[in-house]
Amino acid sequence: MKDNKKEYKRIIVLLIFVIIILFSLLLFKSCKKDEATNSPVSTTEIETTTEIEKLNTDIIDESTATETTTQKHSGVNKKPALTITTETTKKETETSTTEKESTTNINSSSTAIPGYEVIYLKADTKQQNIALENPSQNRCYFKITLLLEDGTVLWKSDLIKPGKKSEAIYLTQEMQRGNYKAILKYECYSMDGKMKPMNGAETKLSLRVN
Repeated sequence: MKDNKKEYKRIIVLLIFVIIILFSLLLFKSCKKDEATNSPVSTTEIETTTEIEKLNTDIIDESTATETTTQKHSGVNKKPALTITTETTKKETETSTTEKESTTNINSSSTAIPGYEVIYLKADTKQQNIALENPSQNRCYFKITLLLEDGTVLWKSDLIKPGKKSEAIYLTQEMQRGNYKAILKYECYSMDGKMKPMNGAETKLSLRVN
């Protein structure tokens, strides 16, 4: 009996020892698995982050390079707004080259003569950007002469139909800067094919040459 008890005790001890060894082996393997699974993930994350940072820096470098190139080109090719400003000023000058004072009637019922206080001209050039009109309600041709107060003829128009304007004024001489007293002489002709002279008119005005 005693021998049997001793053998049972030995077997139990051995079993306990084997169980402890197996348990320790299992723990050791599980720890290794955790390390094996954790370490590659962290390495991949670090590598991915580094690649993203590199990509970001590359994108930033490319964008700054593009910006500097664009600035250089825009700086060279950029045209000042002077072109737009010059055209606007020109239009304003053309529309304000004459200031109408009133419309006078010759033969009270039939012919309207435009009156001007001021006509603006360009200095040092014969070609001007203005034209004078024959009002549409008239029933006669106009021939207009622009002359200085002393009788110097500066411009003569061709025949102008009612509702039409003359050709752009082309002076007989270049004018220097200043203000001049002038006269617009209107000659009227019938439209019946006989070109019969009709009543005319003269209006006084100022020339401002700039």
